[in-house]
Amino acid sequence: MISTYPRHYPQALASWAIPPIFAAVITGALILAAGGLVVYRLREVQES
Repeated sequence: MISTYPRHYPQALASWAIPPIFAAVITGALILAAGGLVVYRLREVQES
């Protein structure tokens, strides 16, 4: 187990690290899109 652990560690690290990164990017993009939409609507309401 000890001899095979370091060999599989980078692959395991990648499989654990990549999905949260994609989730964070997608979540950030959705938050930015929603925030931009809210700001746009507020400006539209204020101008009229």
